[in-house]
Amino acid sequence: MPARSGPDPVGLPDLVTSAQARAAGLTGDQVRQRVRSGRWRVVARGVYLRTQVEVADPHERARLVHLHQALAAAMTHADSVIAIRSAATVHVLPTVSGLPSEVHLISTSGRSGMRGGVSIHRLPLDERDVVLLPNLPGAEPEHRHLRVTSPLRTWVDVARISTLADGLAVGDRGVRVGLFSADALRQAAGRVQGRGCRRVRLAADLVHAGREAPLESWSAACFHEWGLPQPQVQVQIEDHAGRFVGRVDFLWEEFGVIGEADGALKYDDREANYAEKRREDRLRELGFRVIRWGWGDLRRPDRLRRRLEAALRVA
Repeated sequence: MPARSGPDPVGLPDLVTSAQARAAGLTGDQVRQRVRSGRWRVVARGVYLRTQVEVADPHERARLVHLHQALAAAMTHADSVIAIRSAATVHVLPTVSGLPSEVHLISTSGRSGMRGGVSIHRLPLDERDVVLLPNLPGAEPEHRHLRVTSPLRTWVDVARISTLADGLAVGDRGVRVGLFSADALRQAAGRVQGRGCRRVRLAADLVHAGREAPLESWSAACFHEWGLPQPQVQVQIEDHAGRFVGRVDFLWEEFGVIGEADGALKYDDREANYAEKRREDRLRELGFRVIRWGWGDLRRPDRLRRRLEAALRVA
């Protein structure tokens, strides 16, 4: 039997259940001591994370926390599949609304509802809708038997249950990185019946692989909701001599309006900052109106909506 302060047993996975710890020779007291000392962290009831991975990016750190919570929930709920926005987290598909506050599972047995911070859904699942846990950072070989909805089914569920912006964010990213095709989205949307079917089909029509960030996806959802025409995406602008000026996020070419969905310059050093400002000056010299916005503008969108409507109306 290992000593109370000794190393963990060899072969113990990083995400370990109480049963696995006992099978490896640890007592309940030894497990509790590891938790009290900070060596292990409680992820869910009876599930512990043995290693503390240092991740500088706060968004990736938060994603890994939810990933471990989702794995723990799947380990402790029989006949369950990681689903909806939790599955989007597993597949590294970002949503505008961020990480869910609870883990989402689809269960083929038992009742739906909240159980210990886990939201369990009773939804029909086809075999093609479920895949084994993919080989992703934060997931170990010991967990490859756990199941998650496929990227395509994940998009359908997010688009059906969440907002149009979330449906576009997941769909844009999935098509962009090749997890599914735009044609597959439209075919899947055509099979959806009942709640949210119109939103799913609308999202399938609006998905665009050219959008590079969730903010751009949210912007496209806003354009639709505001009744604005959808612009071209990630367009290369040249001057009258055919020289490259820059690539812009959105272009309403017939109106001469450019949209940049970043809200702030992306560079810290003064030289790059100047180059970006000069680029924008050159765009204006070519006759374009340039409008920038960021996350805060879309959280309180009335002013941005008026700016865009005015720019398109003037043109």
